[in-house]
Amino acid sequence: MKSLKDFIELKKIKAGSIFCLGFLSKPVLGFFNWKKNNYKKININKEVEIVSCYGNLARKKENDQLIIHLHGVVADNNGKTYGGHFFKAQIKLVEAMIFETDKLTRSLDKNTKLYYMDA
Repeated sequence: MKSLKDFIELKKIKAGSIFCLGFLSKPVLGFFNWKKNNYKKININKEVEIVSCYGNLARKKENDQLIIHLHGVVADNNGKTYGGHFFKAQIKLVEAMIFETDKLTRSLDKNTKLYYMDA
C-alpha cells in the first residue's frame, strides 16, 4: 500500500475511485468482525493473481490525510480464492486505473473507530 500511497501523493490526487489487476505476493486481507469491533487478518503466504480489486481514495476530514480503502479477491495457482479488505502485499505487477473526483472525505466514527464516508 505504501507504493500506491506514494504514487497518489506524488500525482496530487485528492480523491477518487480505483480499480486494479495484477499479481501480488504475500497479501494480507481482512474481514471486519462487528462483534469484536476489529479486523481478522488473513495472511496469504504465496503468490496470487488479483481477480477483482476496487475501492476509493478519500481524505480524513480533520487533517486531509489520505485513506486508501480497497477490497478485493485474489486467486492462487489452483484457483482457490480469498477476499476482503486489503491491508498490504508485495507487488509483483499491478495495473491500476484511478478516476479522480473533486472531493471525498471521511470522518471518524467513535463507536467503531473506522472512518466513514461523509455525505
